[in-house]
Amino acid sequence: MRYIKLSQTQPVEEGSDYYEYGNSEHFWVIHRQRLLLRYFDNIIRQANVVGEIGCGNGLVLSFISKYYKKTIDGMDLNERALEMCPEFDGQLFYYDVLDRHPEMESKYDLLLLLDVLEHIDEEKPFLDAISWHLKPGGTVLINVPCNSRLFSRYDEAAGHFRRYDIHALYKVLESAGFSVLRHINWGYCYLPIILLRKIALQFLPKAQAYQTGFETGEITNQLFPLLGMLDFNTRWNFPGSSVLVEIEKPE
Repeated sequence: MRYIKLSQTQPVEEGSDYYEYGNSEHFWVIHRQRLLLRYFDNIIRQANVVGEIGCGNGLVLSFISKYYKKTIDGMDLNERALEMCPEFDGQLFYYDVLDRHPEMESKYDLLLLLDVLEHIDEEKPFLDAISWHLKPGGTVLINVPCNSRLFSRYDEAAGHFRRYDIHALYKVLESAGFSVLRHINWGYCYLPIILLRKIALQFLPKAQAYQTGFETGEITNQLFPLLGMLDFNTRWNFPGSSVLVEIEKPE
């Protein structure tokens, strides 16, 4: 699918080979989509102008477009990933939100920021730019890896600057002027696996850590959704392996 270039080409970030291993059959991708449906269905349905920042190879774009029959824009800085995007109803942009292209100002009433913020070194200017693209009263749905004690060689190889503890995440979001409406902890069922991964990957070269830690096969993708069914109580106060957060730009 062709994309519109609104920003100058930038170096590809570390960990961008995620797009080679993350696909629509990956158990974790499916789990995250189910949570979006379960907890944020009405928000997505009611949104008129939707965009995803850090859309990658278009898994969420395709899902939103097909399931909700919605037009959605995708933005990313990885040209290879943009070229991998499937056909969907919307536009693709090679775009750095920090550039604040005039036609994008206050354009969206819903933005998706799924597993992007942990890749950003300086969060405040990035979140300020997110707000600039959002209509007053608009919503952002954010997913990030959580539990800083789980930070490992895998995170380093993936290009993560951090895993979030919820209080620190609230502070970052509120300092950018957003109102935090709620958060959904999830991924409790994966905690033992992530801990084992942390131990195992410390003996691998960093170059191999990401593929080893994320790539799955057919059997894994069949069995792990059963494990995901144990992730039944996402409102427990202690952290899982990820957290979904709903924030709002004040009117």
